[in-house]
Amino acid sequence: MSAVHDLSATEQAALIKSKDLSPLELMRHYLERIDRHDRRLGAFITLTPESALEAAGQATAQVLQADDPQELPPLFGVPTAIKDLHLTAGVRTTLGSAGLTGFVPPVDAHAVALIKAAGLISVGKTNVPEFGLVCYTANDLAPDARTPWDETRSAAGSSGGAAAAVAGGLLPVAHGSDGGGSIRTPAAACGLIGFKSSRGVMSTGPSLTWTSYVSEGPLARTMADAATFLEIITAPNPADPHNRPLPRGSYLAALSRPPEKLRIARTARPGDGGPVHHECLAAWEQASKTLADLGHEIIDIDPPDGPVFATMTDQLLTLMGVSAKVVTDTVIPAELRDRLTPLSKWLVKNAEQVSGVDVERAYRTHIAAASQILLALEPYDALLTPTTTDLPTPLDWLKADGDPAESYRRIAAWSAFTPAYNLSGQPAVSLPFGQTPDGLPIGVQLVGRRFEDDRLVALAAQLEQTTSWRDRHPAIWTEA
Repeated sequence: MSAVHDLSATEQAALIKSKDLSPLELMRHYLERIDRHDRRLGAFITLTPESALEAAGQATAQVLQADDPQELPPLFGVPTAIKDLHLTAGVRTTLGSAGLTGFVPPVDAHAVALIKAAGLISVGKTNVPEFGLVCYTANDLAPDARTPWDETRSAAGSSGGAAAAVAGGLLPVAHGSDGGGSIRTPAAACGLIGFKSSRGVMSTGPSLTWTSYVSEGPLARTMADAATFLEIITAPNPADPHNRPLPRGSYLAALSRPPEKLRIARTARPGDGGPVHHECLAAWEQASKTLADLGHEIIDIDPPDGPVFATMTDQLLTLMGVSAKVVTDTVIPAELRDRLTPLSKWLVKNAEQVSGVDVERAYRTHIAAASQILLALEPYDALLTPTTTDLPTPLDWLKADGDPAESYRRIAAWSAFTPAYNLSGQPAVSLPFGQTPDGLPIGVQLVGRRFEDDRLVALAAQLEQTTSWRDRHPAIWTEA
């Protein structure tokens, strides 16, 4: 074994259960890497090394005392971290905002409680943009999150800190969330797997930010790690009226169950009709060929969100602004509101002109758009697209020199392939299928049928078997 972080999360858990590796040894390894490398990657806003080491020591004792350690939960003793948009009891939750540096919630979000109960050990809170509203990770609390593959480029967002941590070998697996691409675009920028489950399959509350289109999920290096993490966080919450614990197949069983021949639609045209980088197209073409070689039927289609993209994007801006204003007015102290980022201030100002009728119109527009997307995809078992329209962006490009309107335009164009499937509620995964000649990662997106998340896991795992993406590492991976 060259280094413990070369192992996947499930492999580390297996060594813990066989008593060949202790949770305390594993935690010390990752905390040392975080101490050495996080200044470069901007992966974390808040670190909790003391409590992480204490929990790891307790987990080590629990393994030694267990009659049968194999009966411990599947990722017991493995380090992780929680995205800083999600409530963590006793650990500050900033939402990426300088106005919330002193906020320490008294309760855990549902997924956080499940992660703790499964024996994963959090090292702290990963970096996010303010309120999680954009697909780059920058704020006034921590360095910008950077992809470890090229530290002059963004790790994307809003789960950019989580992706930077896993891709840089600072964590084996991390918690993320996705309301418009916020798991999938960082996965693409950092060469990882990022899985967004069907809306309603998991409980996303309690939350301070907008939750209508949000699903939580993993940033991981292997489908086994992703599926195991999903199995943990999708346990039902009887107190959540939006959580629909429908009967579903096992994600873990799906890993070893290749799907039957599927009808897979494909498109590489974003809904806005904009350009797509030739390297992103090449990865998409290769994924198409590989799926065909695996026996699936591949059918070219028009972008399912093409007819509704403009109105969908306009109304999304309305809802983002309202969400930012609600958070600002309810949890940011009045004397600290001037510390909001320029983009947040712009969104809040726009929201001051929005009426209740405007909000209802936005939601109804999105319901209509979701219906059109679902009807367009009804004949198919899955959809294949690029994850992003371009390569990981230069660090400040999406900021657009502080022009919020131009920033939003660039965000909408670069992430054009992802938001539609938050509206439609379908499961979607970004896979690190491609790489440029100079080593930048490229993601392809697979979208499944609603509530057939296990089937999408099976398809992604089948595609994983054709590649060696888990063995690709940026230079920082082997740095002492």
